[in-house]
Amino acid sequence: AGIVGICTGLALRERGWQVMLIDRLAPGDGCSFGNAGILASHAVVPTALPGLLRQVPRLLVDPQSPLVLRWGSLPSTLPWLLRFCRAANAAQVQRSADAMKALYSGAVALHQGLARQAGVPELVRTTPGLYVHRNPTGIDLVNGLSWRLRRERGAEIEVLEGAALRDAEPALSPAYQRGVRMGPMGYSTNPLRLTLAYAALFAQQGGRVMRADVRALR
Repeated sequence: AGIVGICTGLALRERGWQVMLIDRLAPGDGCSFGNAGILASHAVVPTALPGLLRQVPRLLVDPQSPLVLRWGSLPSTLPWLLRFCRAANAAQVQRSADAMKALYSGAVALHQGLARQAGVPELVRTTPGLYVHRNPTGIDLVNGLSWRLRRERGAEIEVLEGAALRDAEPALSPAYQRGVRMGPMGYSTNPLRLTLAYAALFAQQGGRVMRADVRALR
């Protein structure tokens, strides 16, 4: 009964299905309670990119790295890791980016429609995203694969430096030298309230929510 489950339930109710959401927590009490609420309509960059494997040794020894490998789990994770490595090729990256665009590109408009139905249109706003970097050369729009993937799939991209970057985000630390404003994107001002409003809409449309643990499927 988080944001994903409730939106799925609403979509199924629209198609005439009887739907029950089962969750040990109340609607919105899981990760939907406190996330950033970003509607990333241009999230088209897969994690597995060419060149990533060369970075793995450095990432594994860096204590600040997001990559952690539990060696004891290697026998069970190895098949997944091999598929991940095979996906890091140019042709698959293009296919993955196209699939991600199909999933995410309508996110802002769909949430705006649902929020209006739920009576809380003010909770969904449109705004560009701002990507910043301490190193002026750290954002390579010409040769960077991730930026090319976004641009080729319709993202509006604008480079901001110096005073323009300060104007766009006055509270930003002066350590950041270069930024990229990208849109269209959106966000929810209060993900929990939005989830609860969707849950109320789901109930109005005949959906049911049960507080329980799922122990087995039969």
